[in-house]
Parts: sequence; C-alpha cells; structure tokens
Amino acid sequence: MNRPVRADPAVDAMIDAEVAVALRPYEAEGYYTAEELDELRHMMRIVLRTHPTAVHLLEQLGPRIAPGESGKEDVRAFNGMLTRVKRAEGE
Repeated sequence: MNRPVRADPAVDAMIDAEVAVALRPYEAEGYYTAEELDELRHMMRIVLRTHPTAVHLLEQLGPRIAPGESGKEDVRAFNGMLTRVKRAEGE
C-alpha cells in the first residue's frame, strides 16, 4: 500500500497550485462541466498524495529540519569544489 504524503499546509498549497495549473486549459475551453472538473481536482489530489513518486518529490520539496548542532556536516567535497571554482575564475 502506498504511503500518503504527510499533512502539511505548505504541501497542500503546492498540490492545489499544481492541480490548478493542470486544469486551467480545460476550464478555459469548457471541455468539462463544473462537476467533472471537481471530480478531476479530487482525483488529482489523491494521486499527488498517494503515488510513490509524487509523495517522494513532495517530501523533498517540503520544509527541512535545521540541524541541531553546527559543525557536524562533512564539507570537504564542497570546499574542494569551491577551490576549483575560484581557481577557474582566476582568484
């Protein structure tokens, strides 16, 4: 069984925005009745909350928890990249 996306107002807003964008062309052209559009909105929200790929992407877009302590992250790769960029830019 699929794991639904966690309840979060920010995630709800992202889902609603994506659904609105996806349905805008159909609303403008009058392809569907108001009831059919409501059903499409409902189904799209379900899919975005339960499909494994959508859940994974939405969780990555959600708010992140700040680390409890500083200095615990390994930044050697970042520092090496920064050194190469500075060298390439002539600094």
